[in-house]
Amino acid sequence: MLTSAGGLVGTYLIKHFRETTDYRIVAVDCNELCPAKLNADVFYLVPRVNEDGFAEKINQIFQVENCDALIPVSSYDVKFFSENREKFPMRLLIIEKELNNILNNKETCYPYLNLIGINTPLIYKTTEEVVFPCVIKPKQSSGTKNTEVLFNIEDLDYYTKKFNNYLLCEFLEGDEYTVDCLFDWNGKALGYNPRQRQKTVSGGSVISRNSFSEDVREIIEAFEKTGKIIGPVNFQYKRKNGVPIIFDVNTRLPSGGLPLTVKSGFDIPNLMIRLLLQLSVDSWDRDESMDGLTMIRFYDELFIKS
Repeated sequence: MLTSAGGLVGTYLIKHFRETTDYRIVAVDCNELCPAKLNADVFYLVPRVNEDGFAEKINQIFQVENCDALIPVSSYDVKFFSENREKFPMRLLIIEKELNNILNNKETCYPYLNLIGINTPLIYKTTEEVVFPCVIKPKQSSGTKNTEVLFNIEDLDYYTKKFNNYLLCEFLEGDEYTVDCLFDWNGKALGYNPRQRQKTVSGGSVISRNSFSEDVREIIEAFEKTGKIIGPVNFQYKRKNGVPIIFDVNTRLPSGGLPLTVKSGFDIPNLMIRLLLQLSVDSWDRDESMDGLTMIRFYDELFIKS
């Protein structure tokens, strides 16, 4: 079962499972006008994740369809499942509630990362501390919504009045990278794929390039030492004086570059299924010939007549 299956990631997962497995795919979404309705074996319209009846409906479908595994696709789903784990009888390859909430709020995420030895951008505690350019971003968000670069005091005045519940952070120059990871039940990384984000739309990569020269092993080891990072995780960073500075952590499947990582041999979706089914899983040894492989995503169209 795939929840929030109608979006970009869900659409890709259905396509990928179709091409690589004989799984029967049950897709659910709160909007029936989506590719999942046509491409999955069966589709169910369900309430939004924050509406009454969502958990009950998911459990009902899971039982009726005799599903073996469930993957929460969106960050909203992961948050809900982690906070309401006791409502769901199936195994869930997601981080526990407390840590998931810490990592999904930059006000708590940055201090936590610093505590385990990972560098993050400087947070300006008052507007008087700000050095321009700086970045204003929501404490909790998905994608790049309401994230702006501020260049002067006029920008600062405008956006601090326009936005609520925000952080003012150090602006980082240079190339932006994402690292796609998968951690097993014991918090061990099964692999990680660093890629340069060359073009993004709404926070997701549409042009991305493998960059194996990026050495982030120390960051992966810092995550592993906690023993608490479980499931699919991706993080984004830029370098400052050669040091990677993480500015975002997502406790879900990547929204843009997942196809590139899978094409490179790190099949995170199918590895997740094996973990959920408690089957043996080997760590991924990357193929150096895939260094520099570039993904270009584009839109396609479906037409239906009701």
